[in-house]
Amino acid sequence: MGFAVVAVYTARDEGTLGDPDRDQLRYAAQNNWILVTFDDNFLSLVEGEGLDQTGLIYVQQANRKIGDVVKAVDGHLEDRNPRDSSIEYL
Repeated sequence: MGFAVVAVYTARDEGTLGDPDRDQLRYAAQNNWILVTFDDNFLSLVEGEGLDQTGLIYVQQANRKIGDVVKAVDGHLEDRNPRDSSIEYL
């Protein structure tokens, strides 16, 4: 039921690397993208300040190999409803 990932965009690709987290979140929402992050500051912006978002995946990176992280995110996206704009903790 999930959705096919047709593209992955990075802050570097989009020329937004180094922009404030608030701007990164806004940019992702404007493009209807799910933001995948290791940075818990995004959780504060969404949960604490109520900023708009179209989906957020927060990944705890501690002691995890990047391959395991990619598999976890991919597995989640396979099952995620395309209209789901919730926060997911992986």
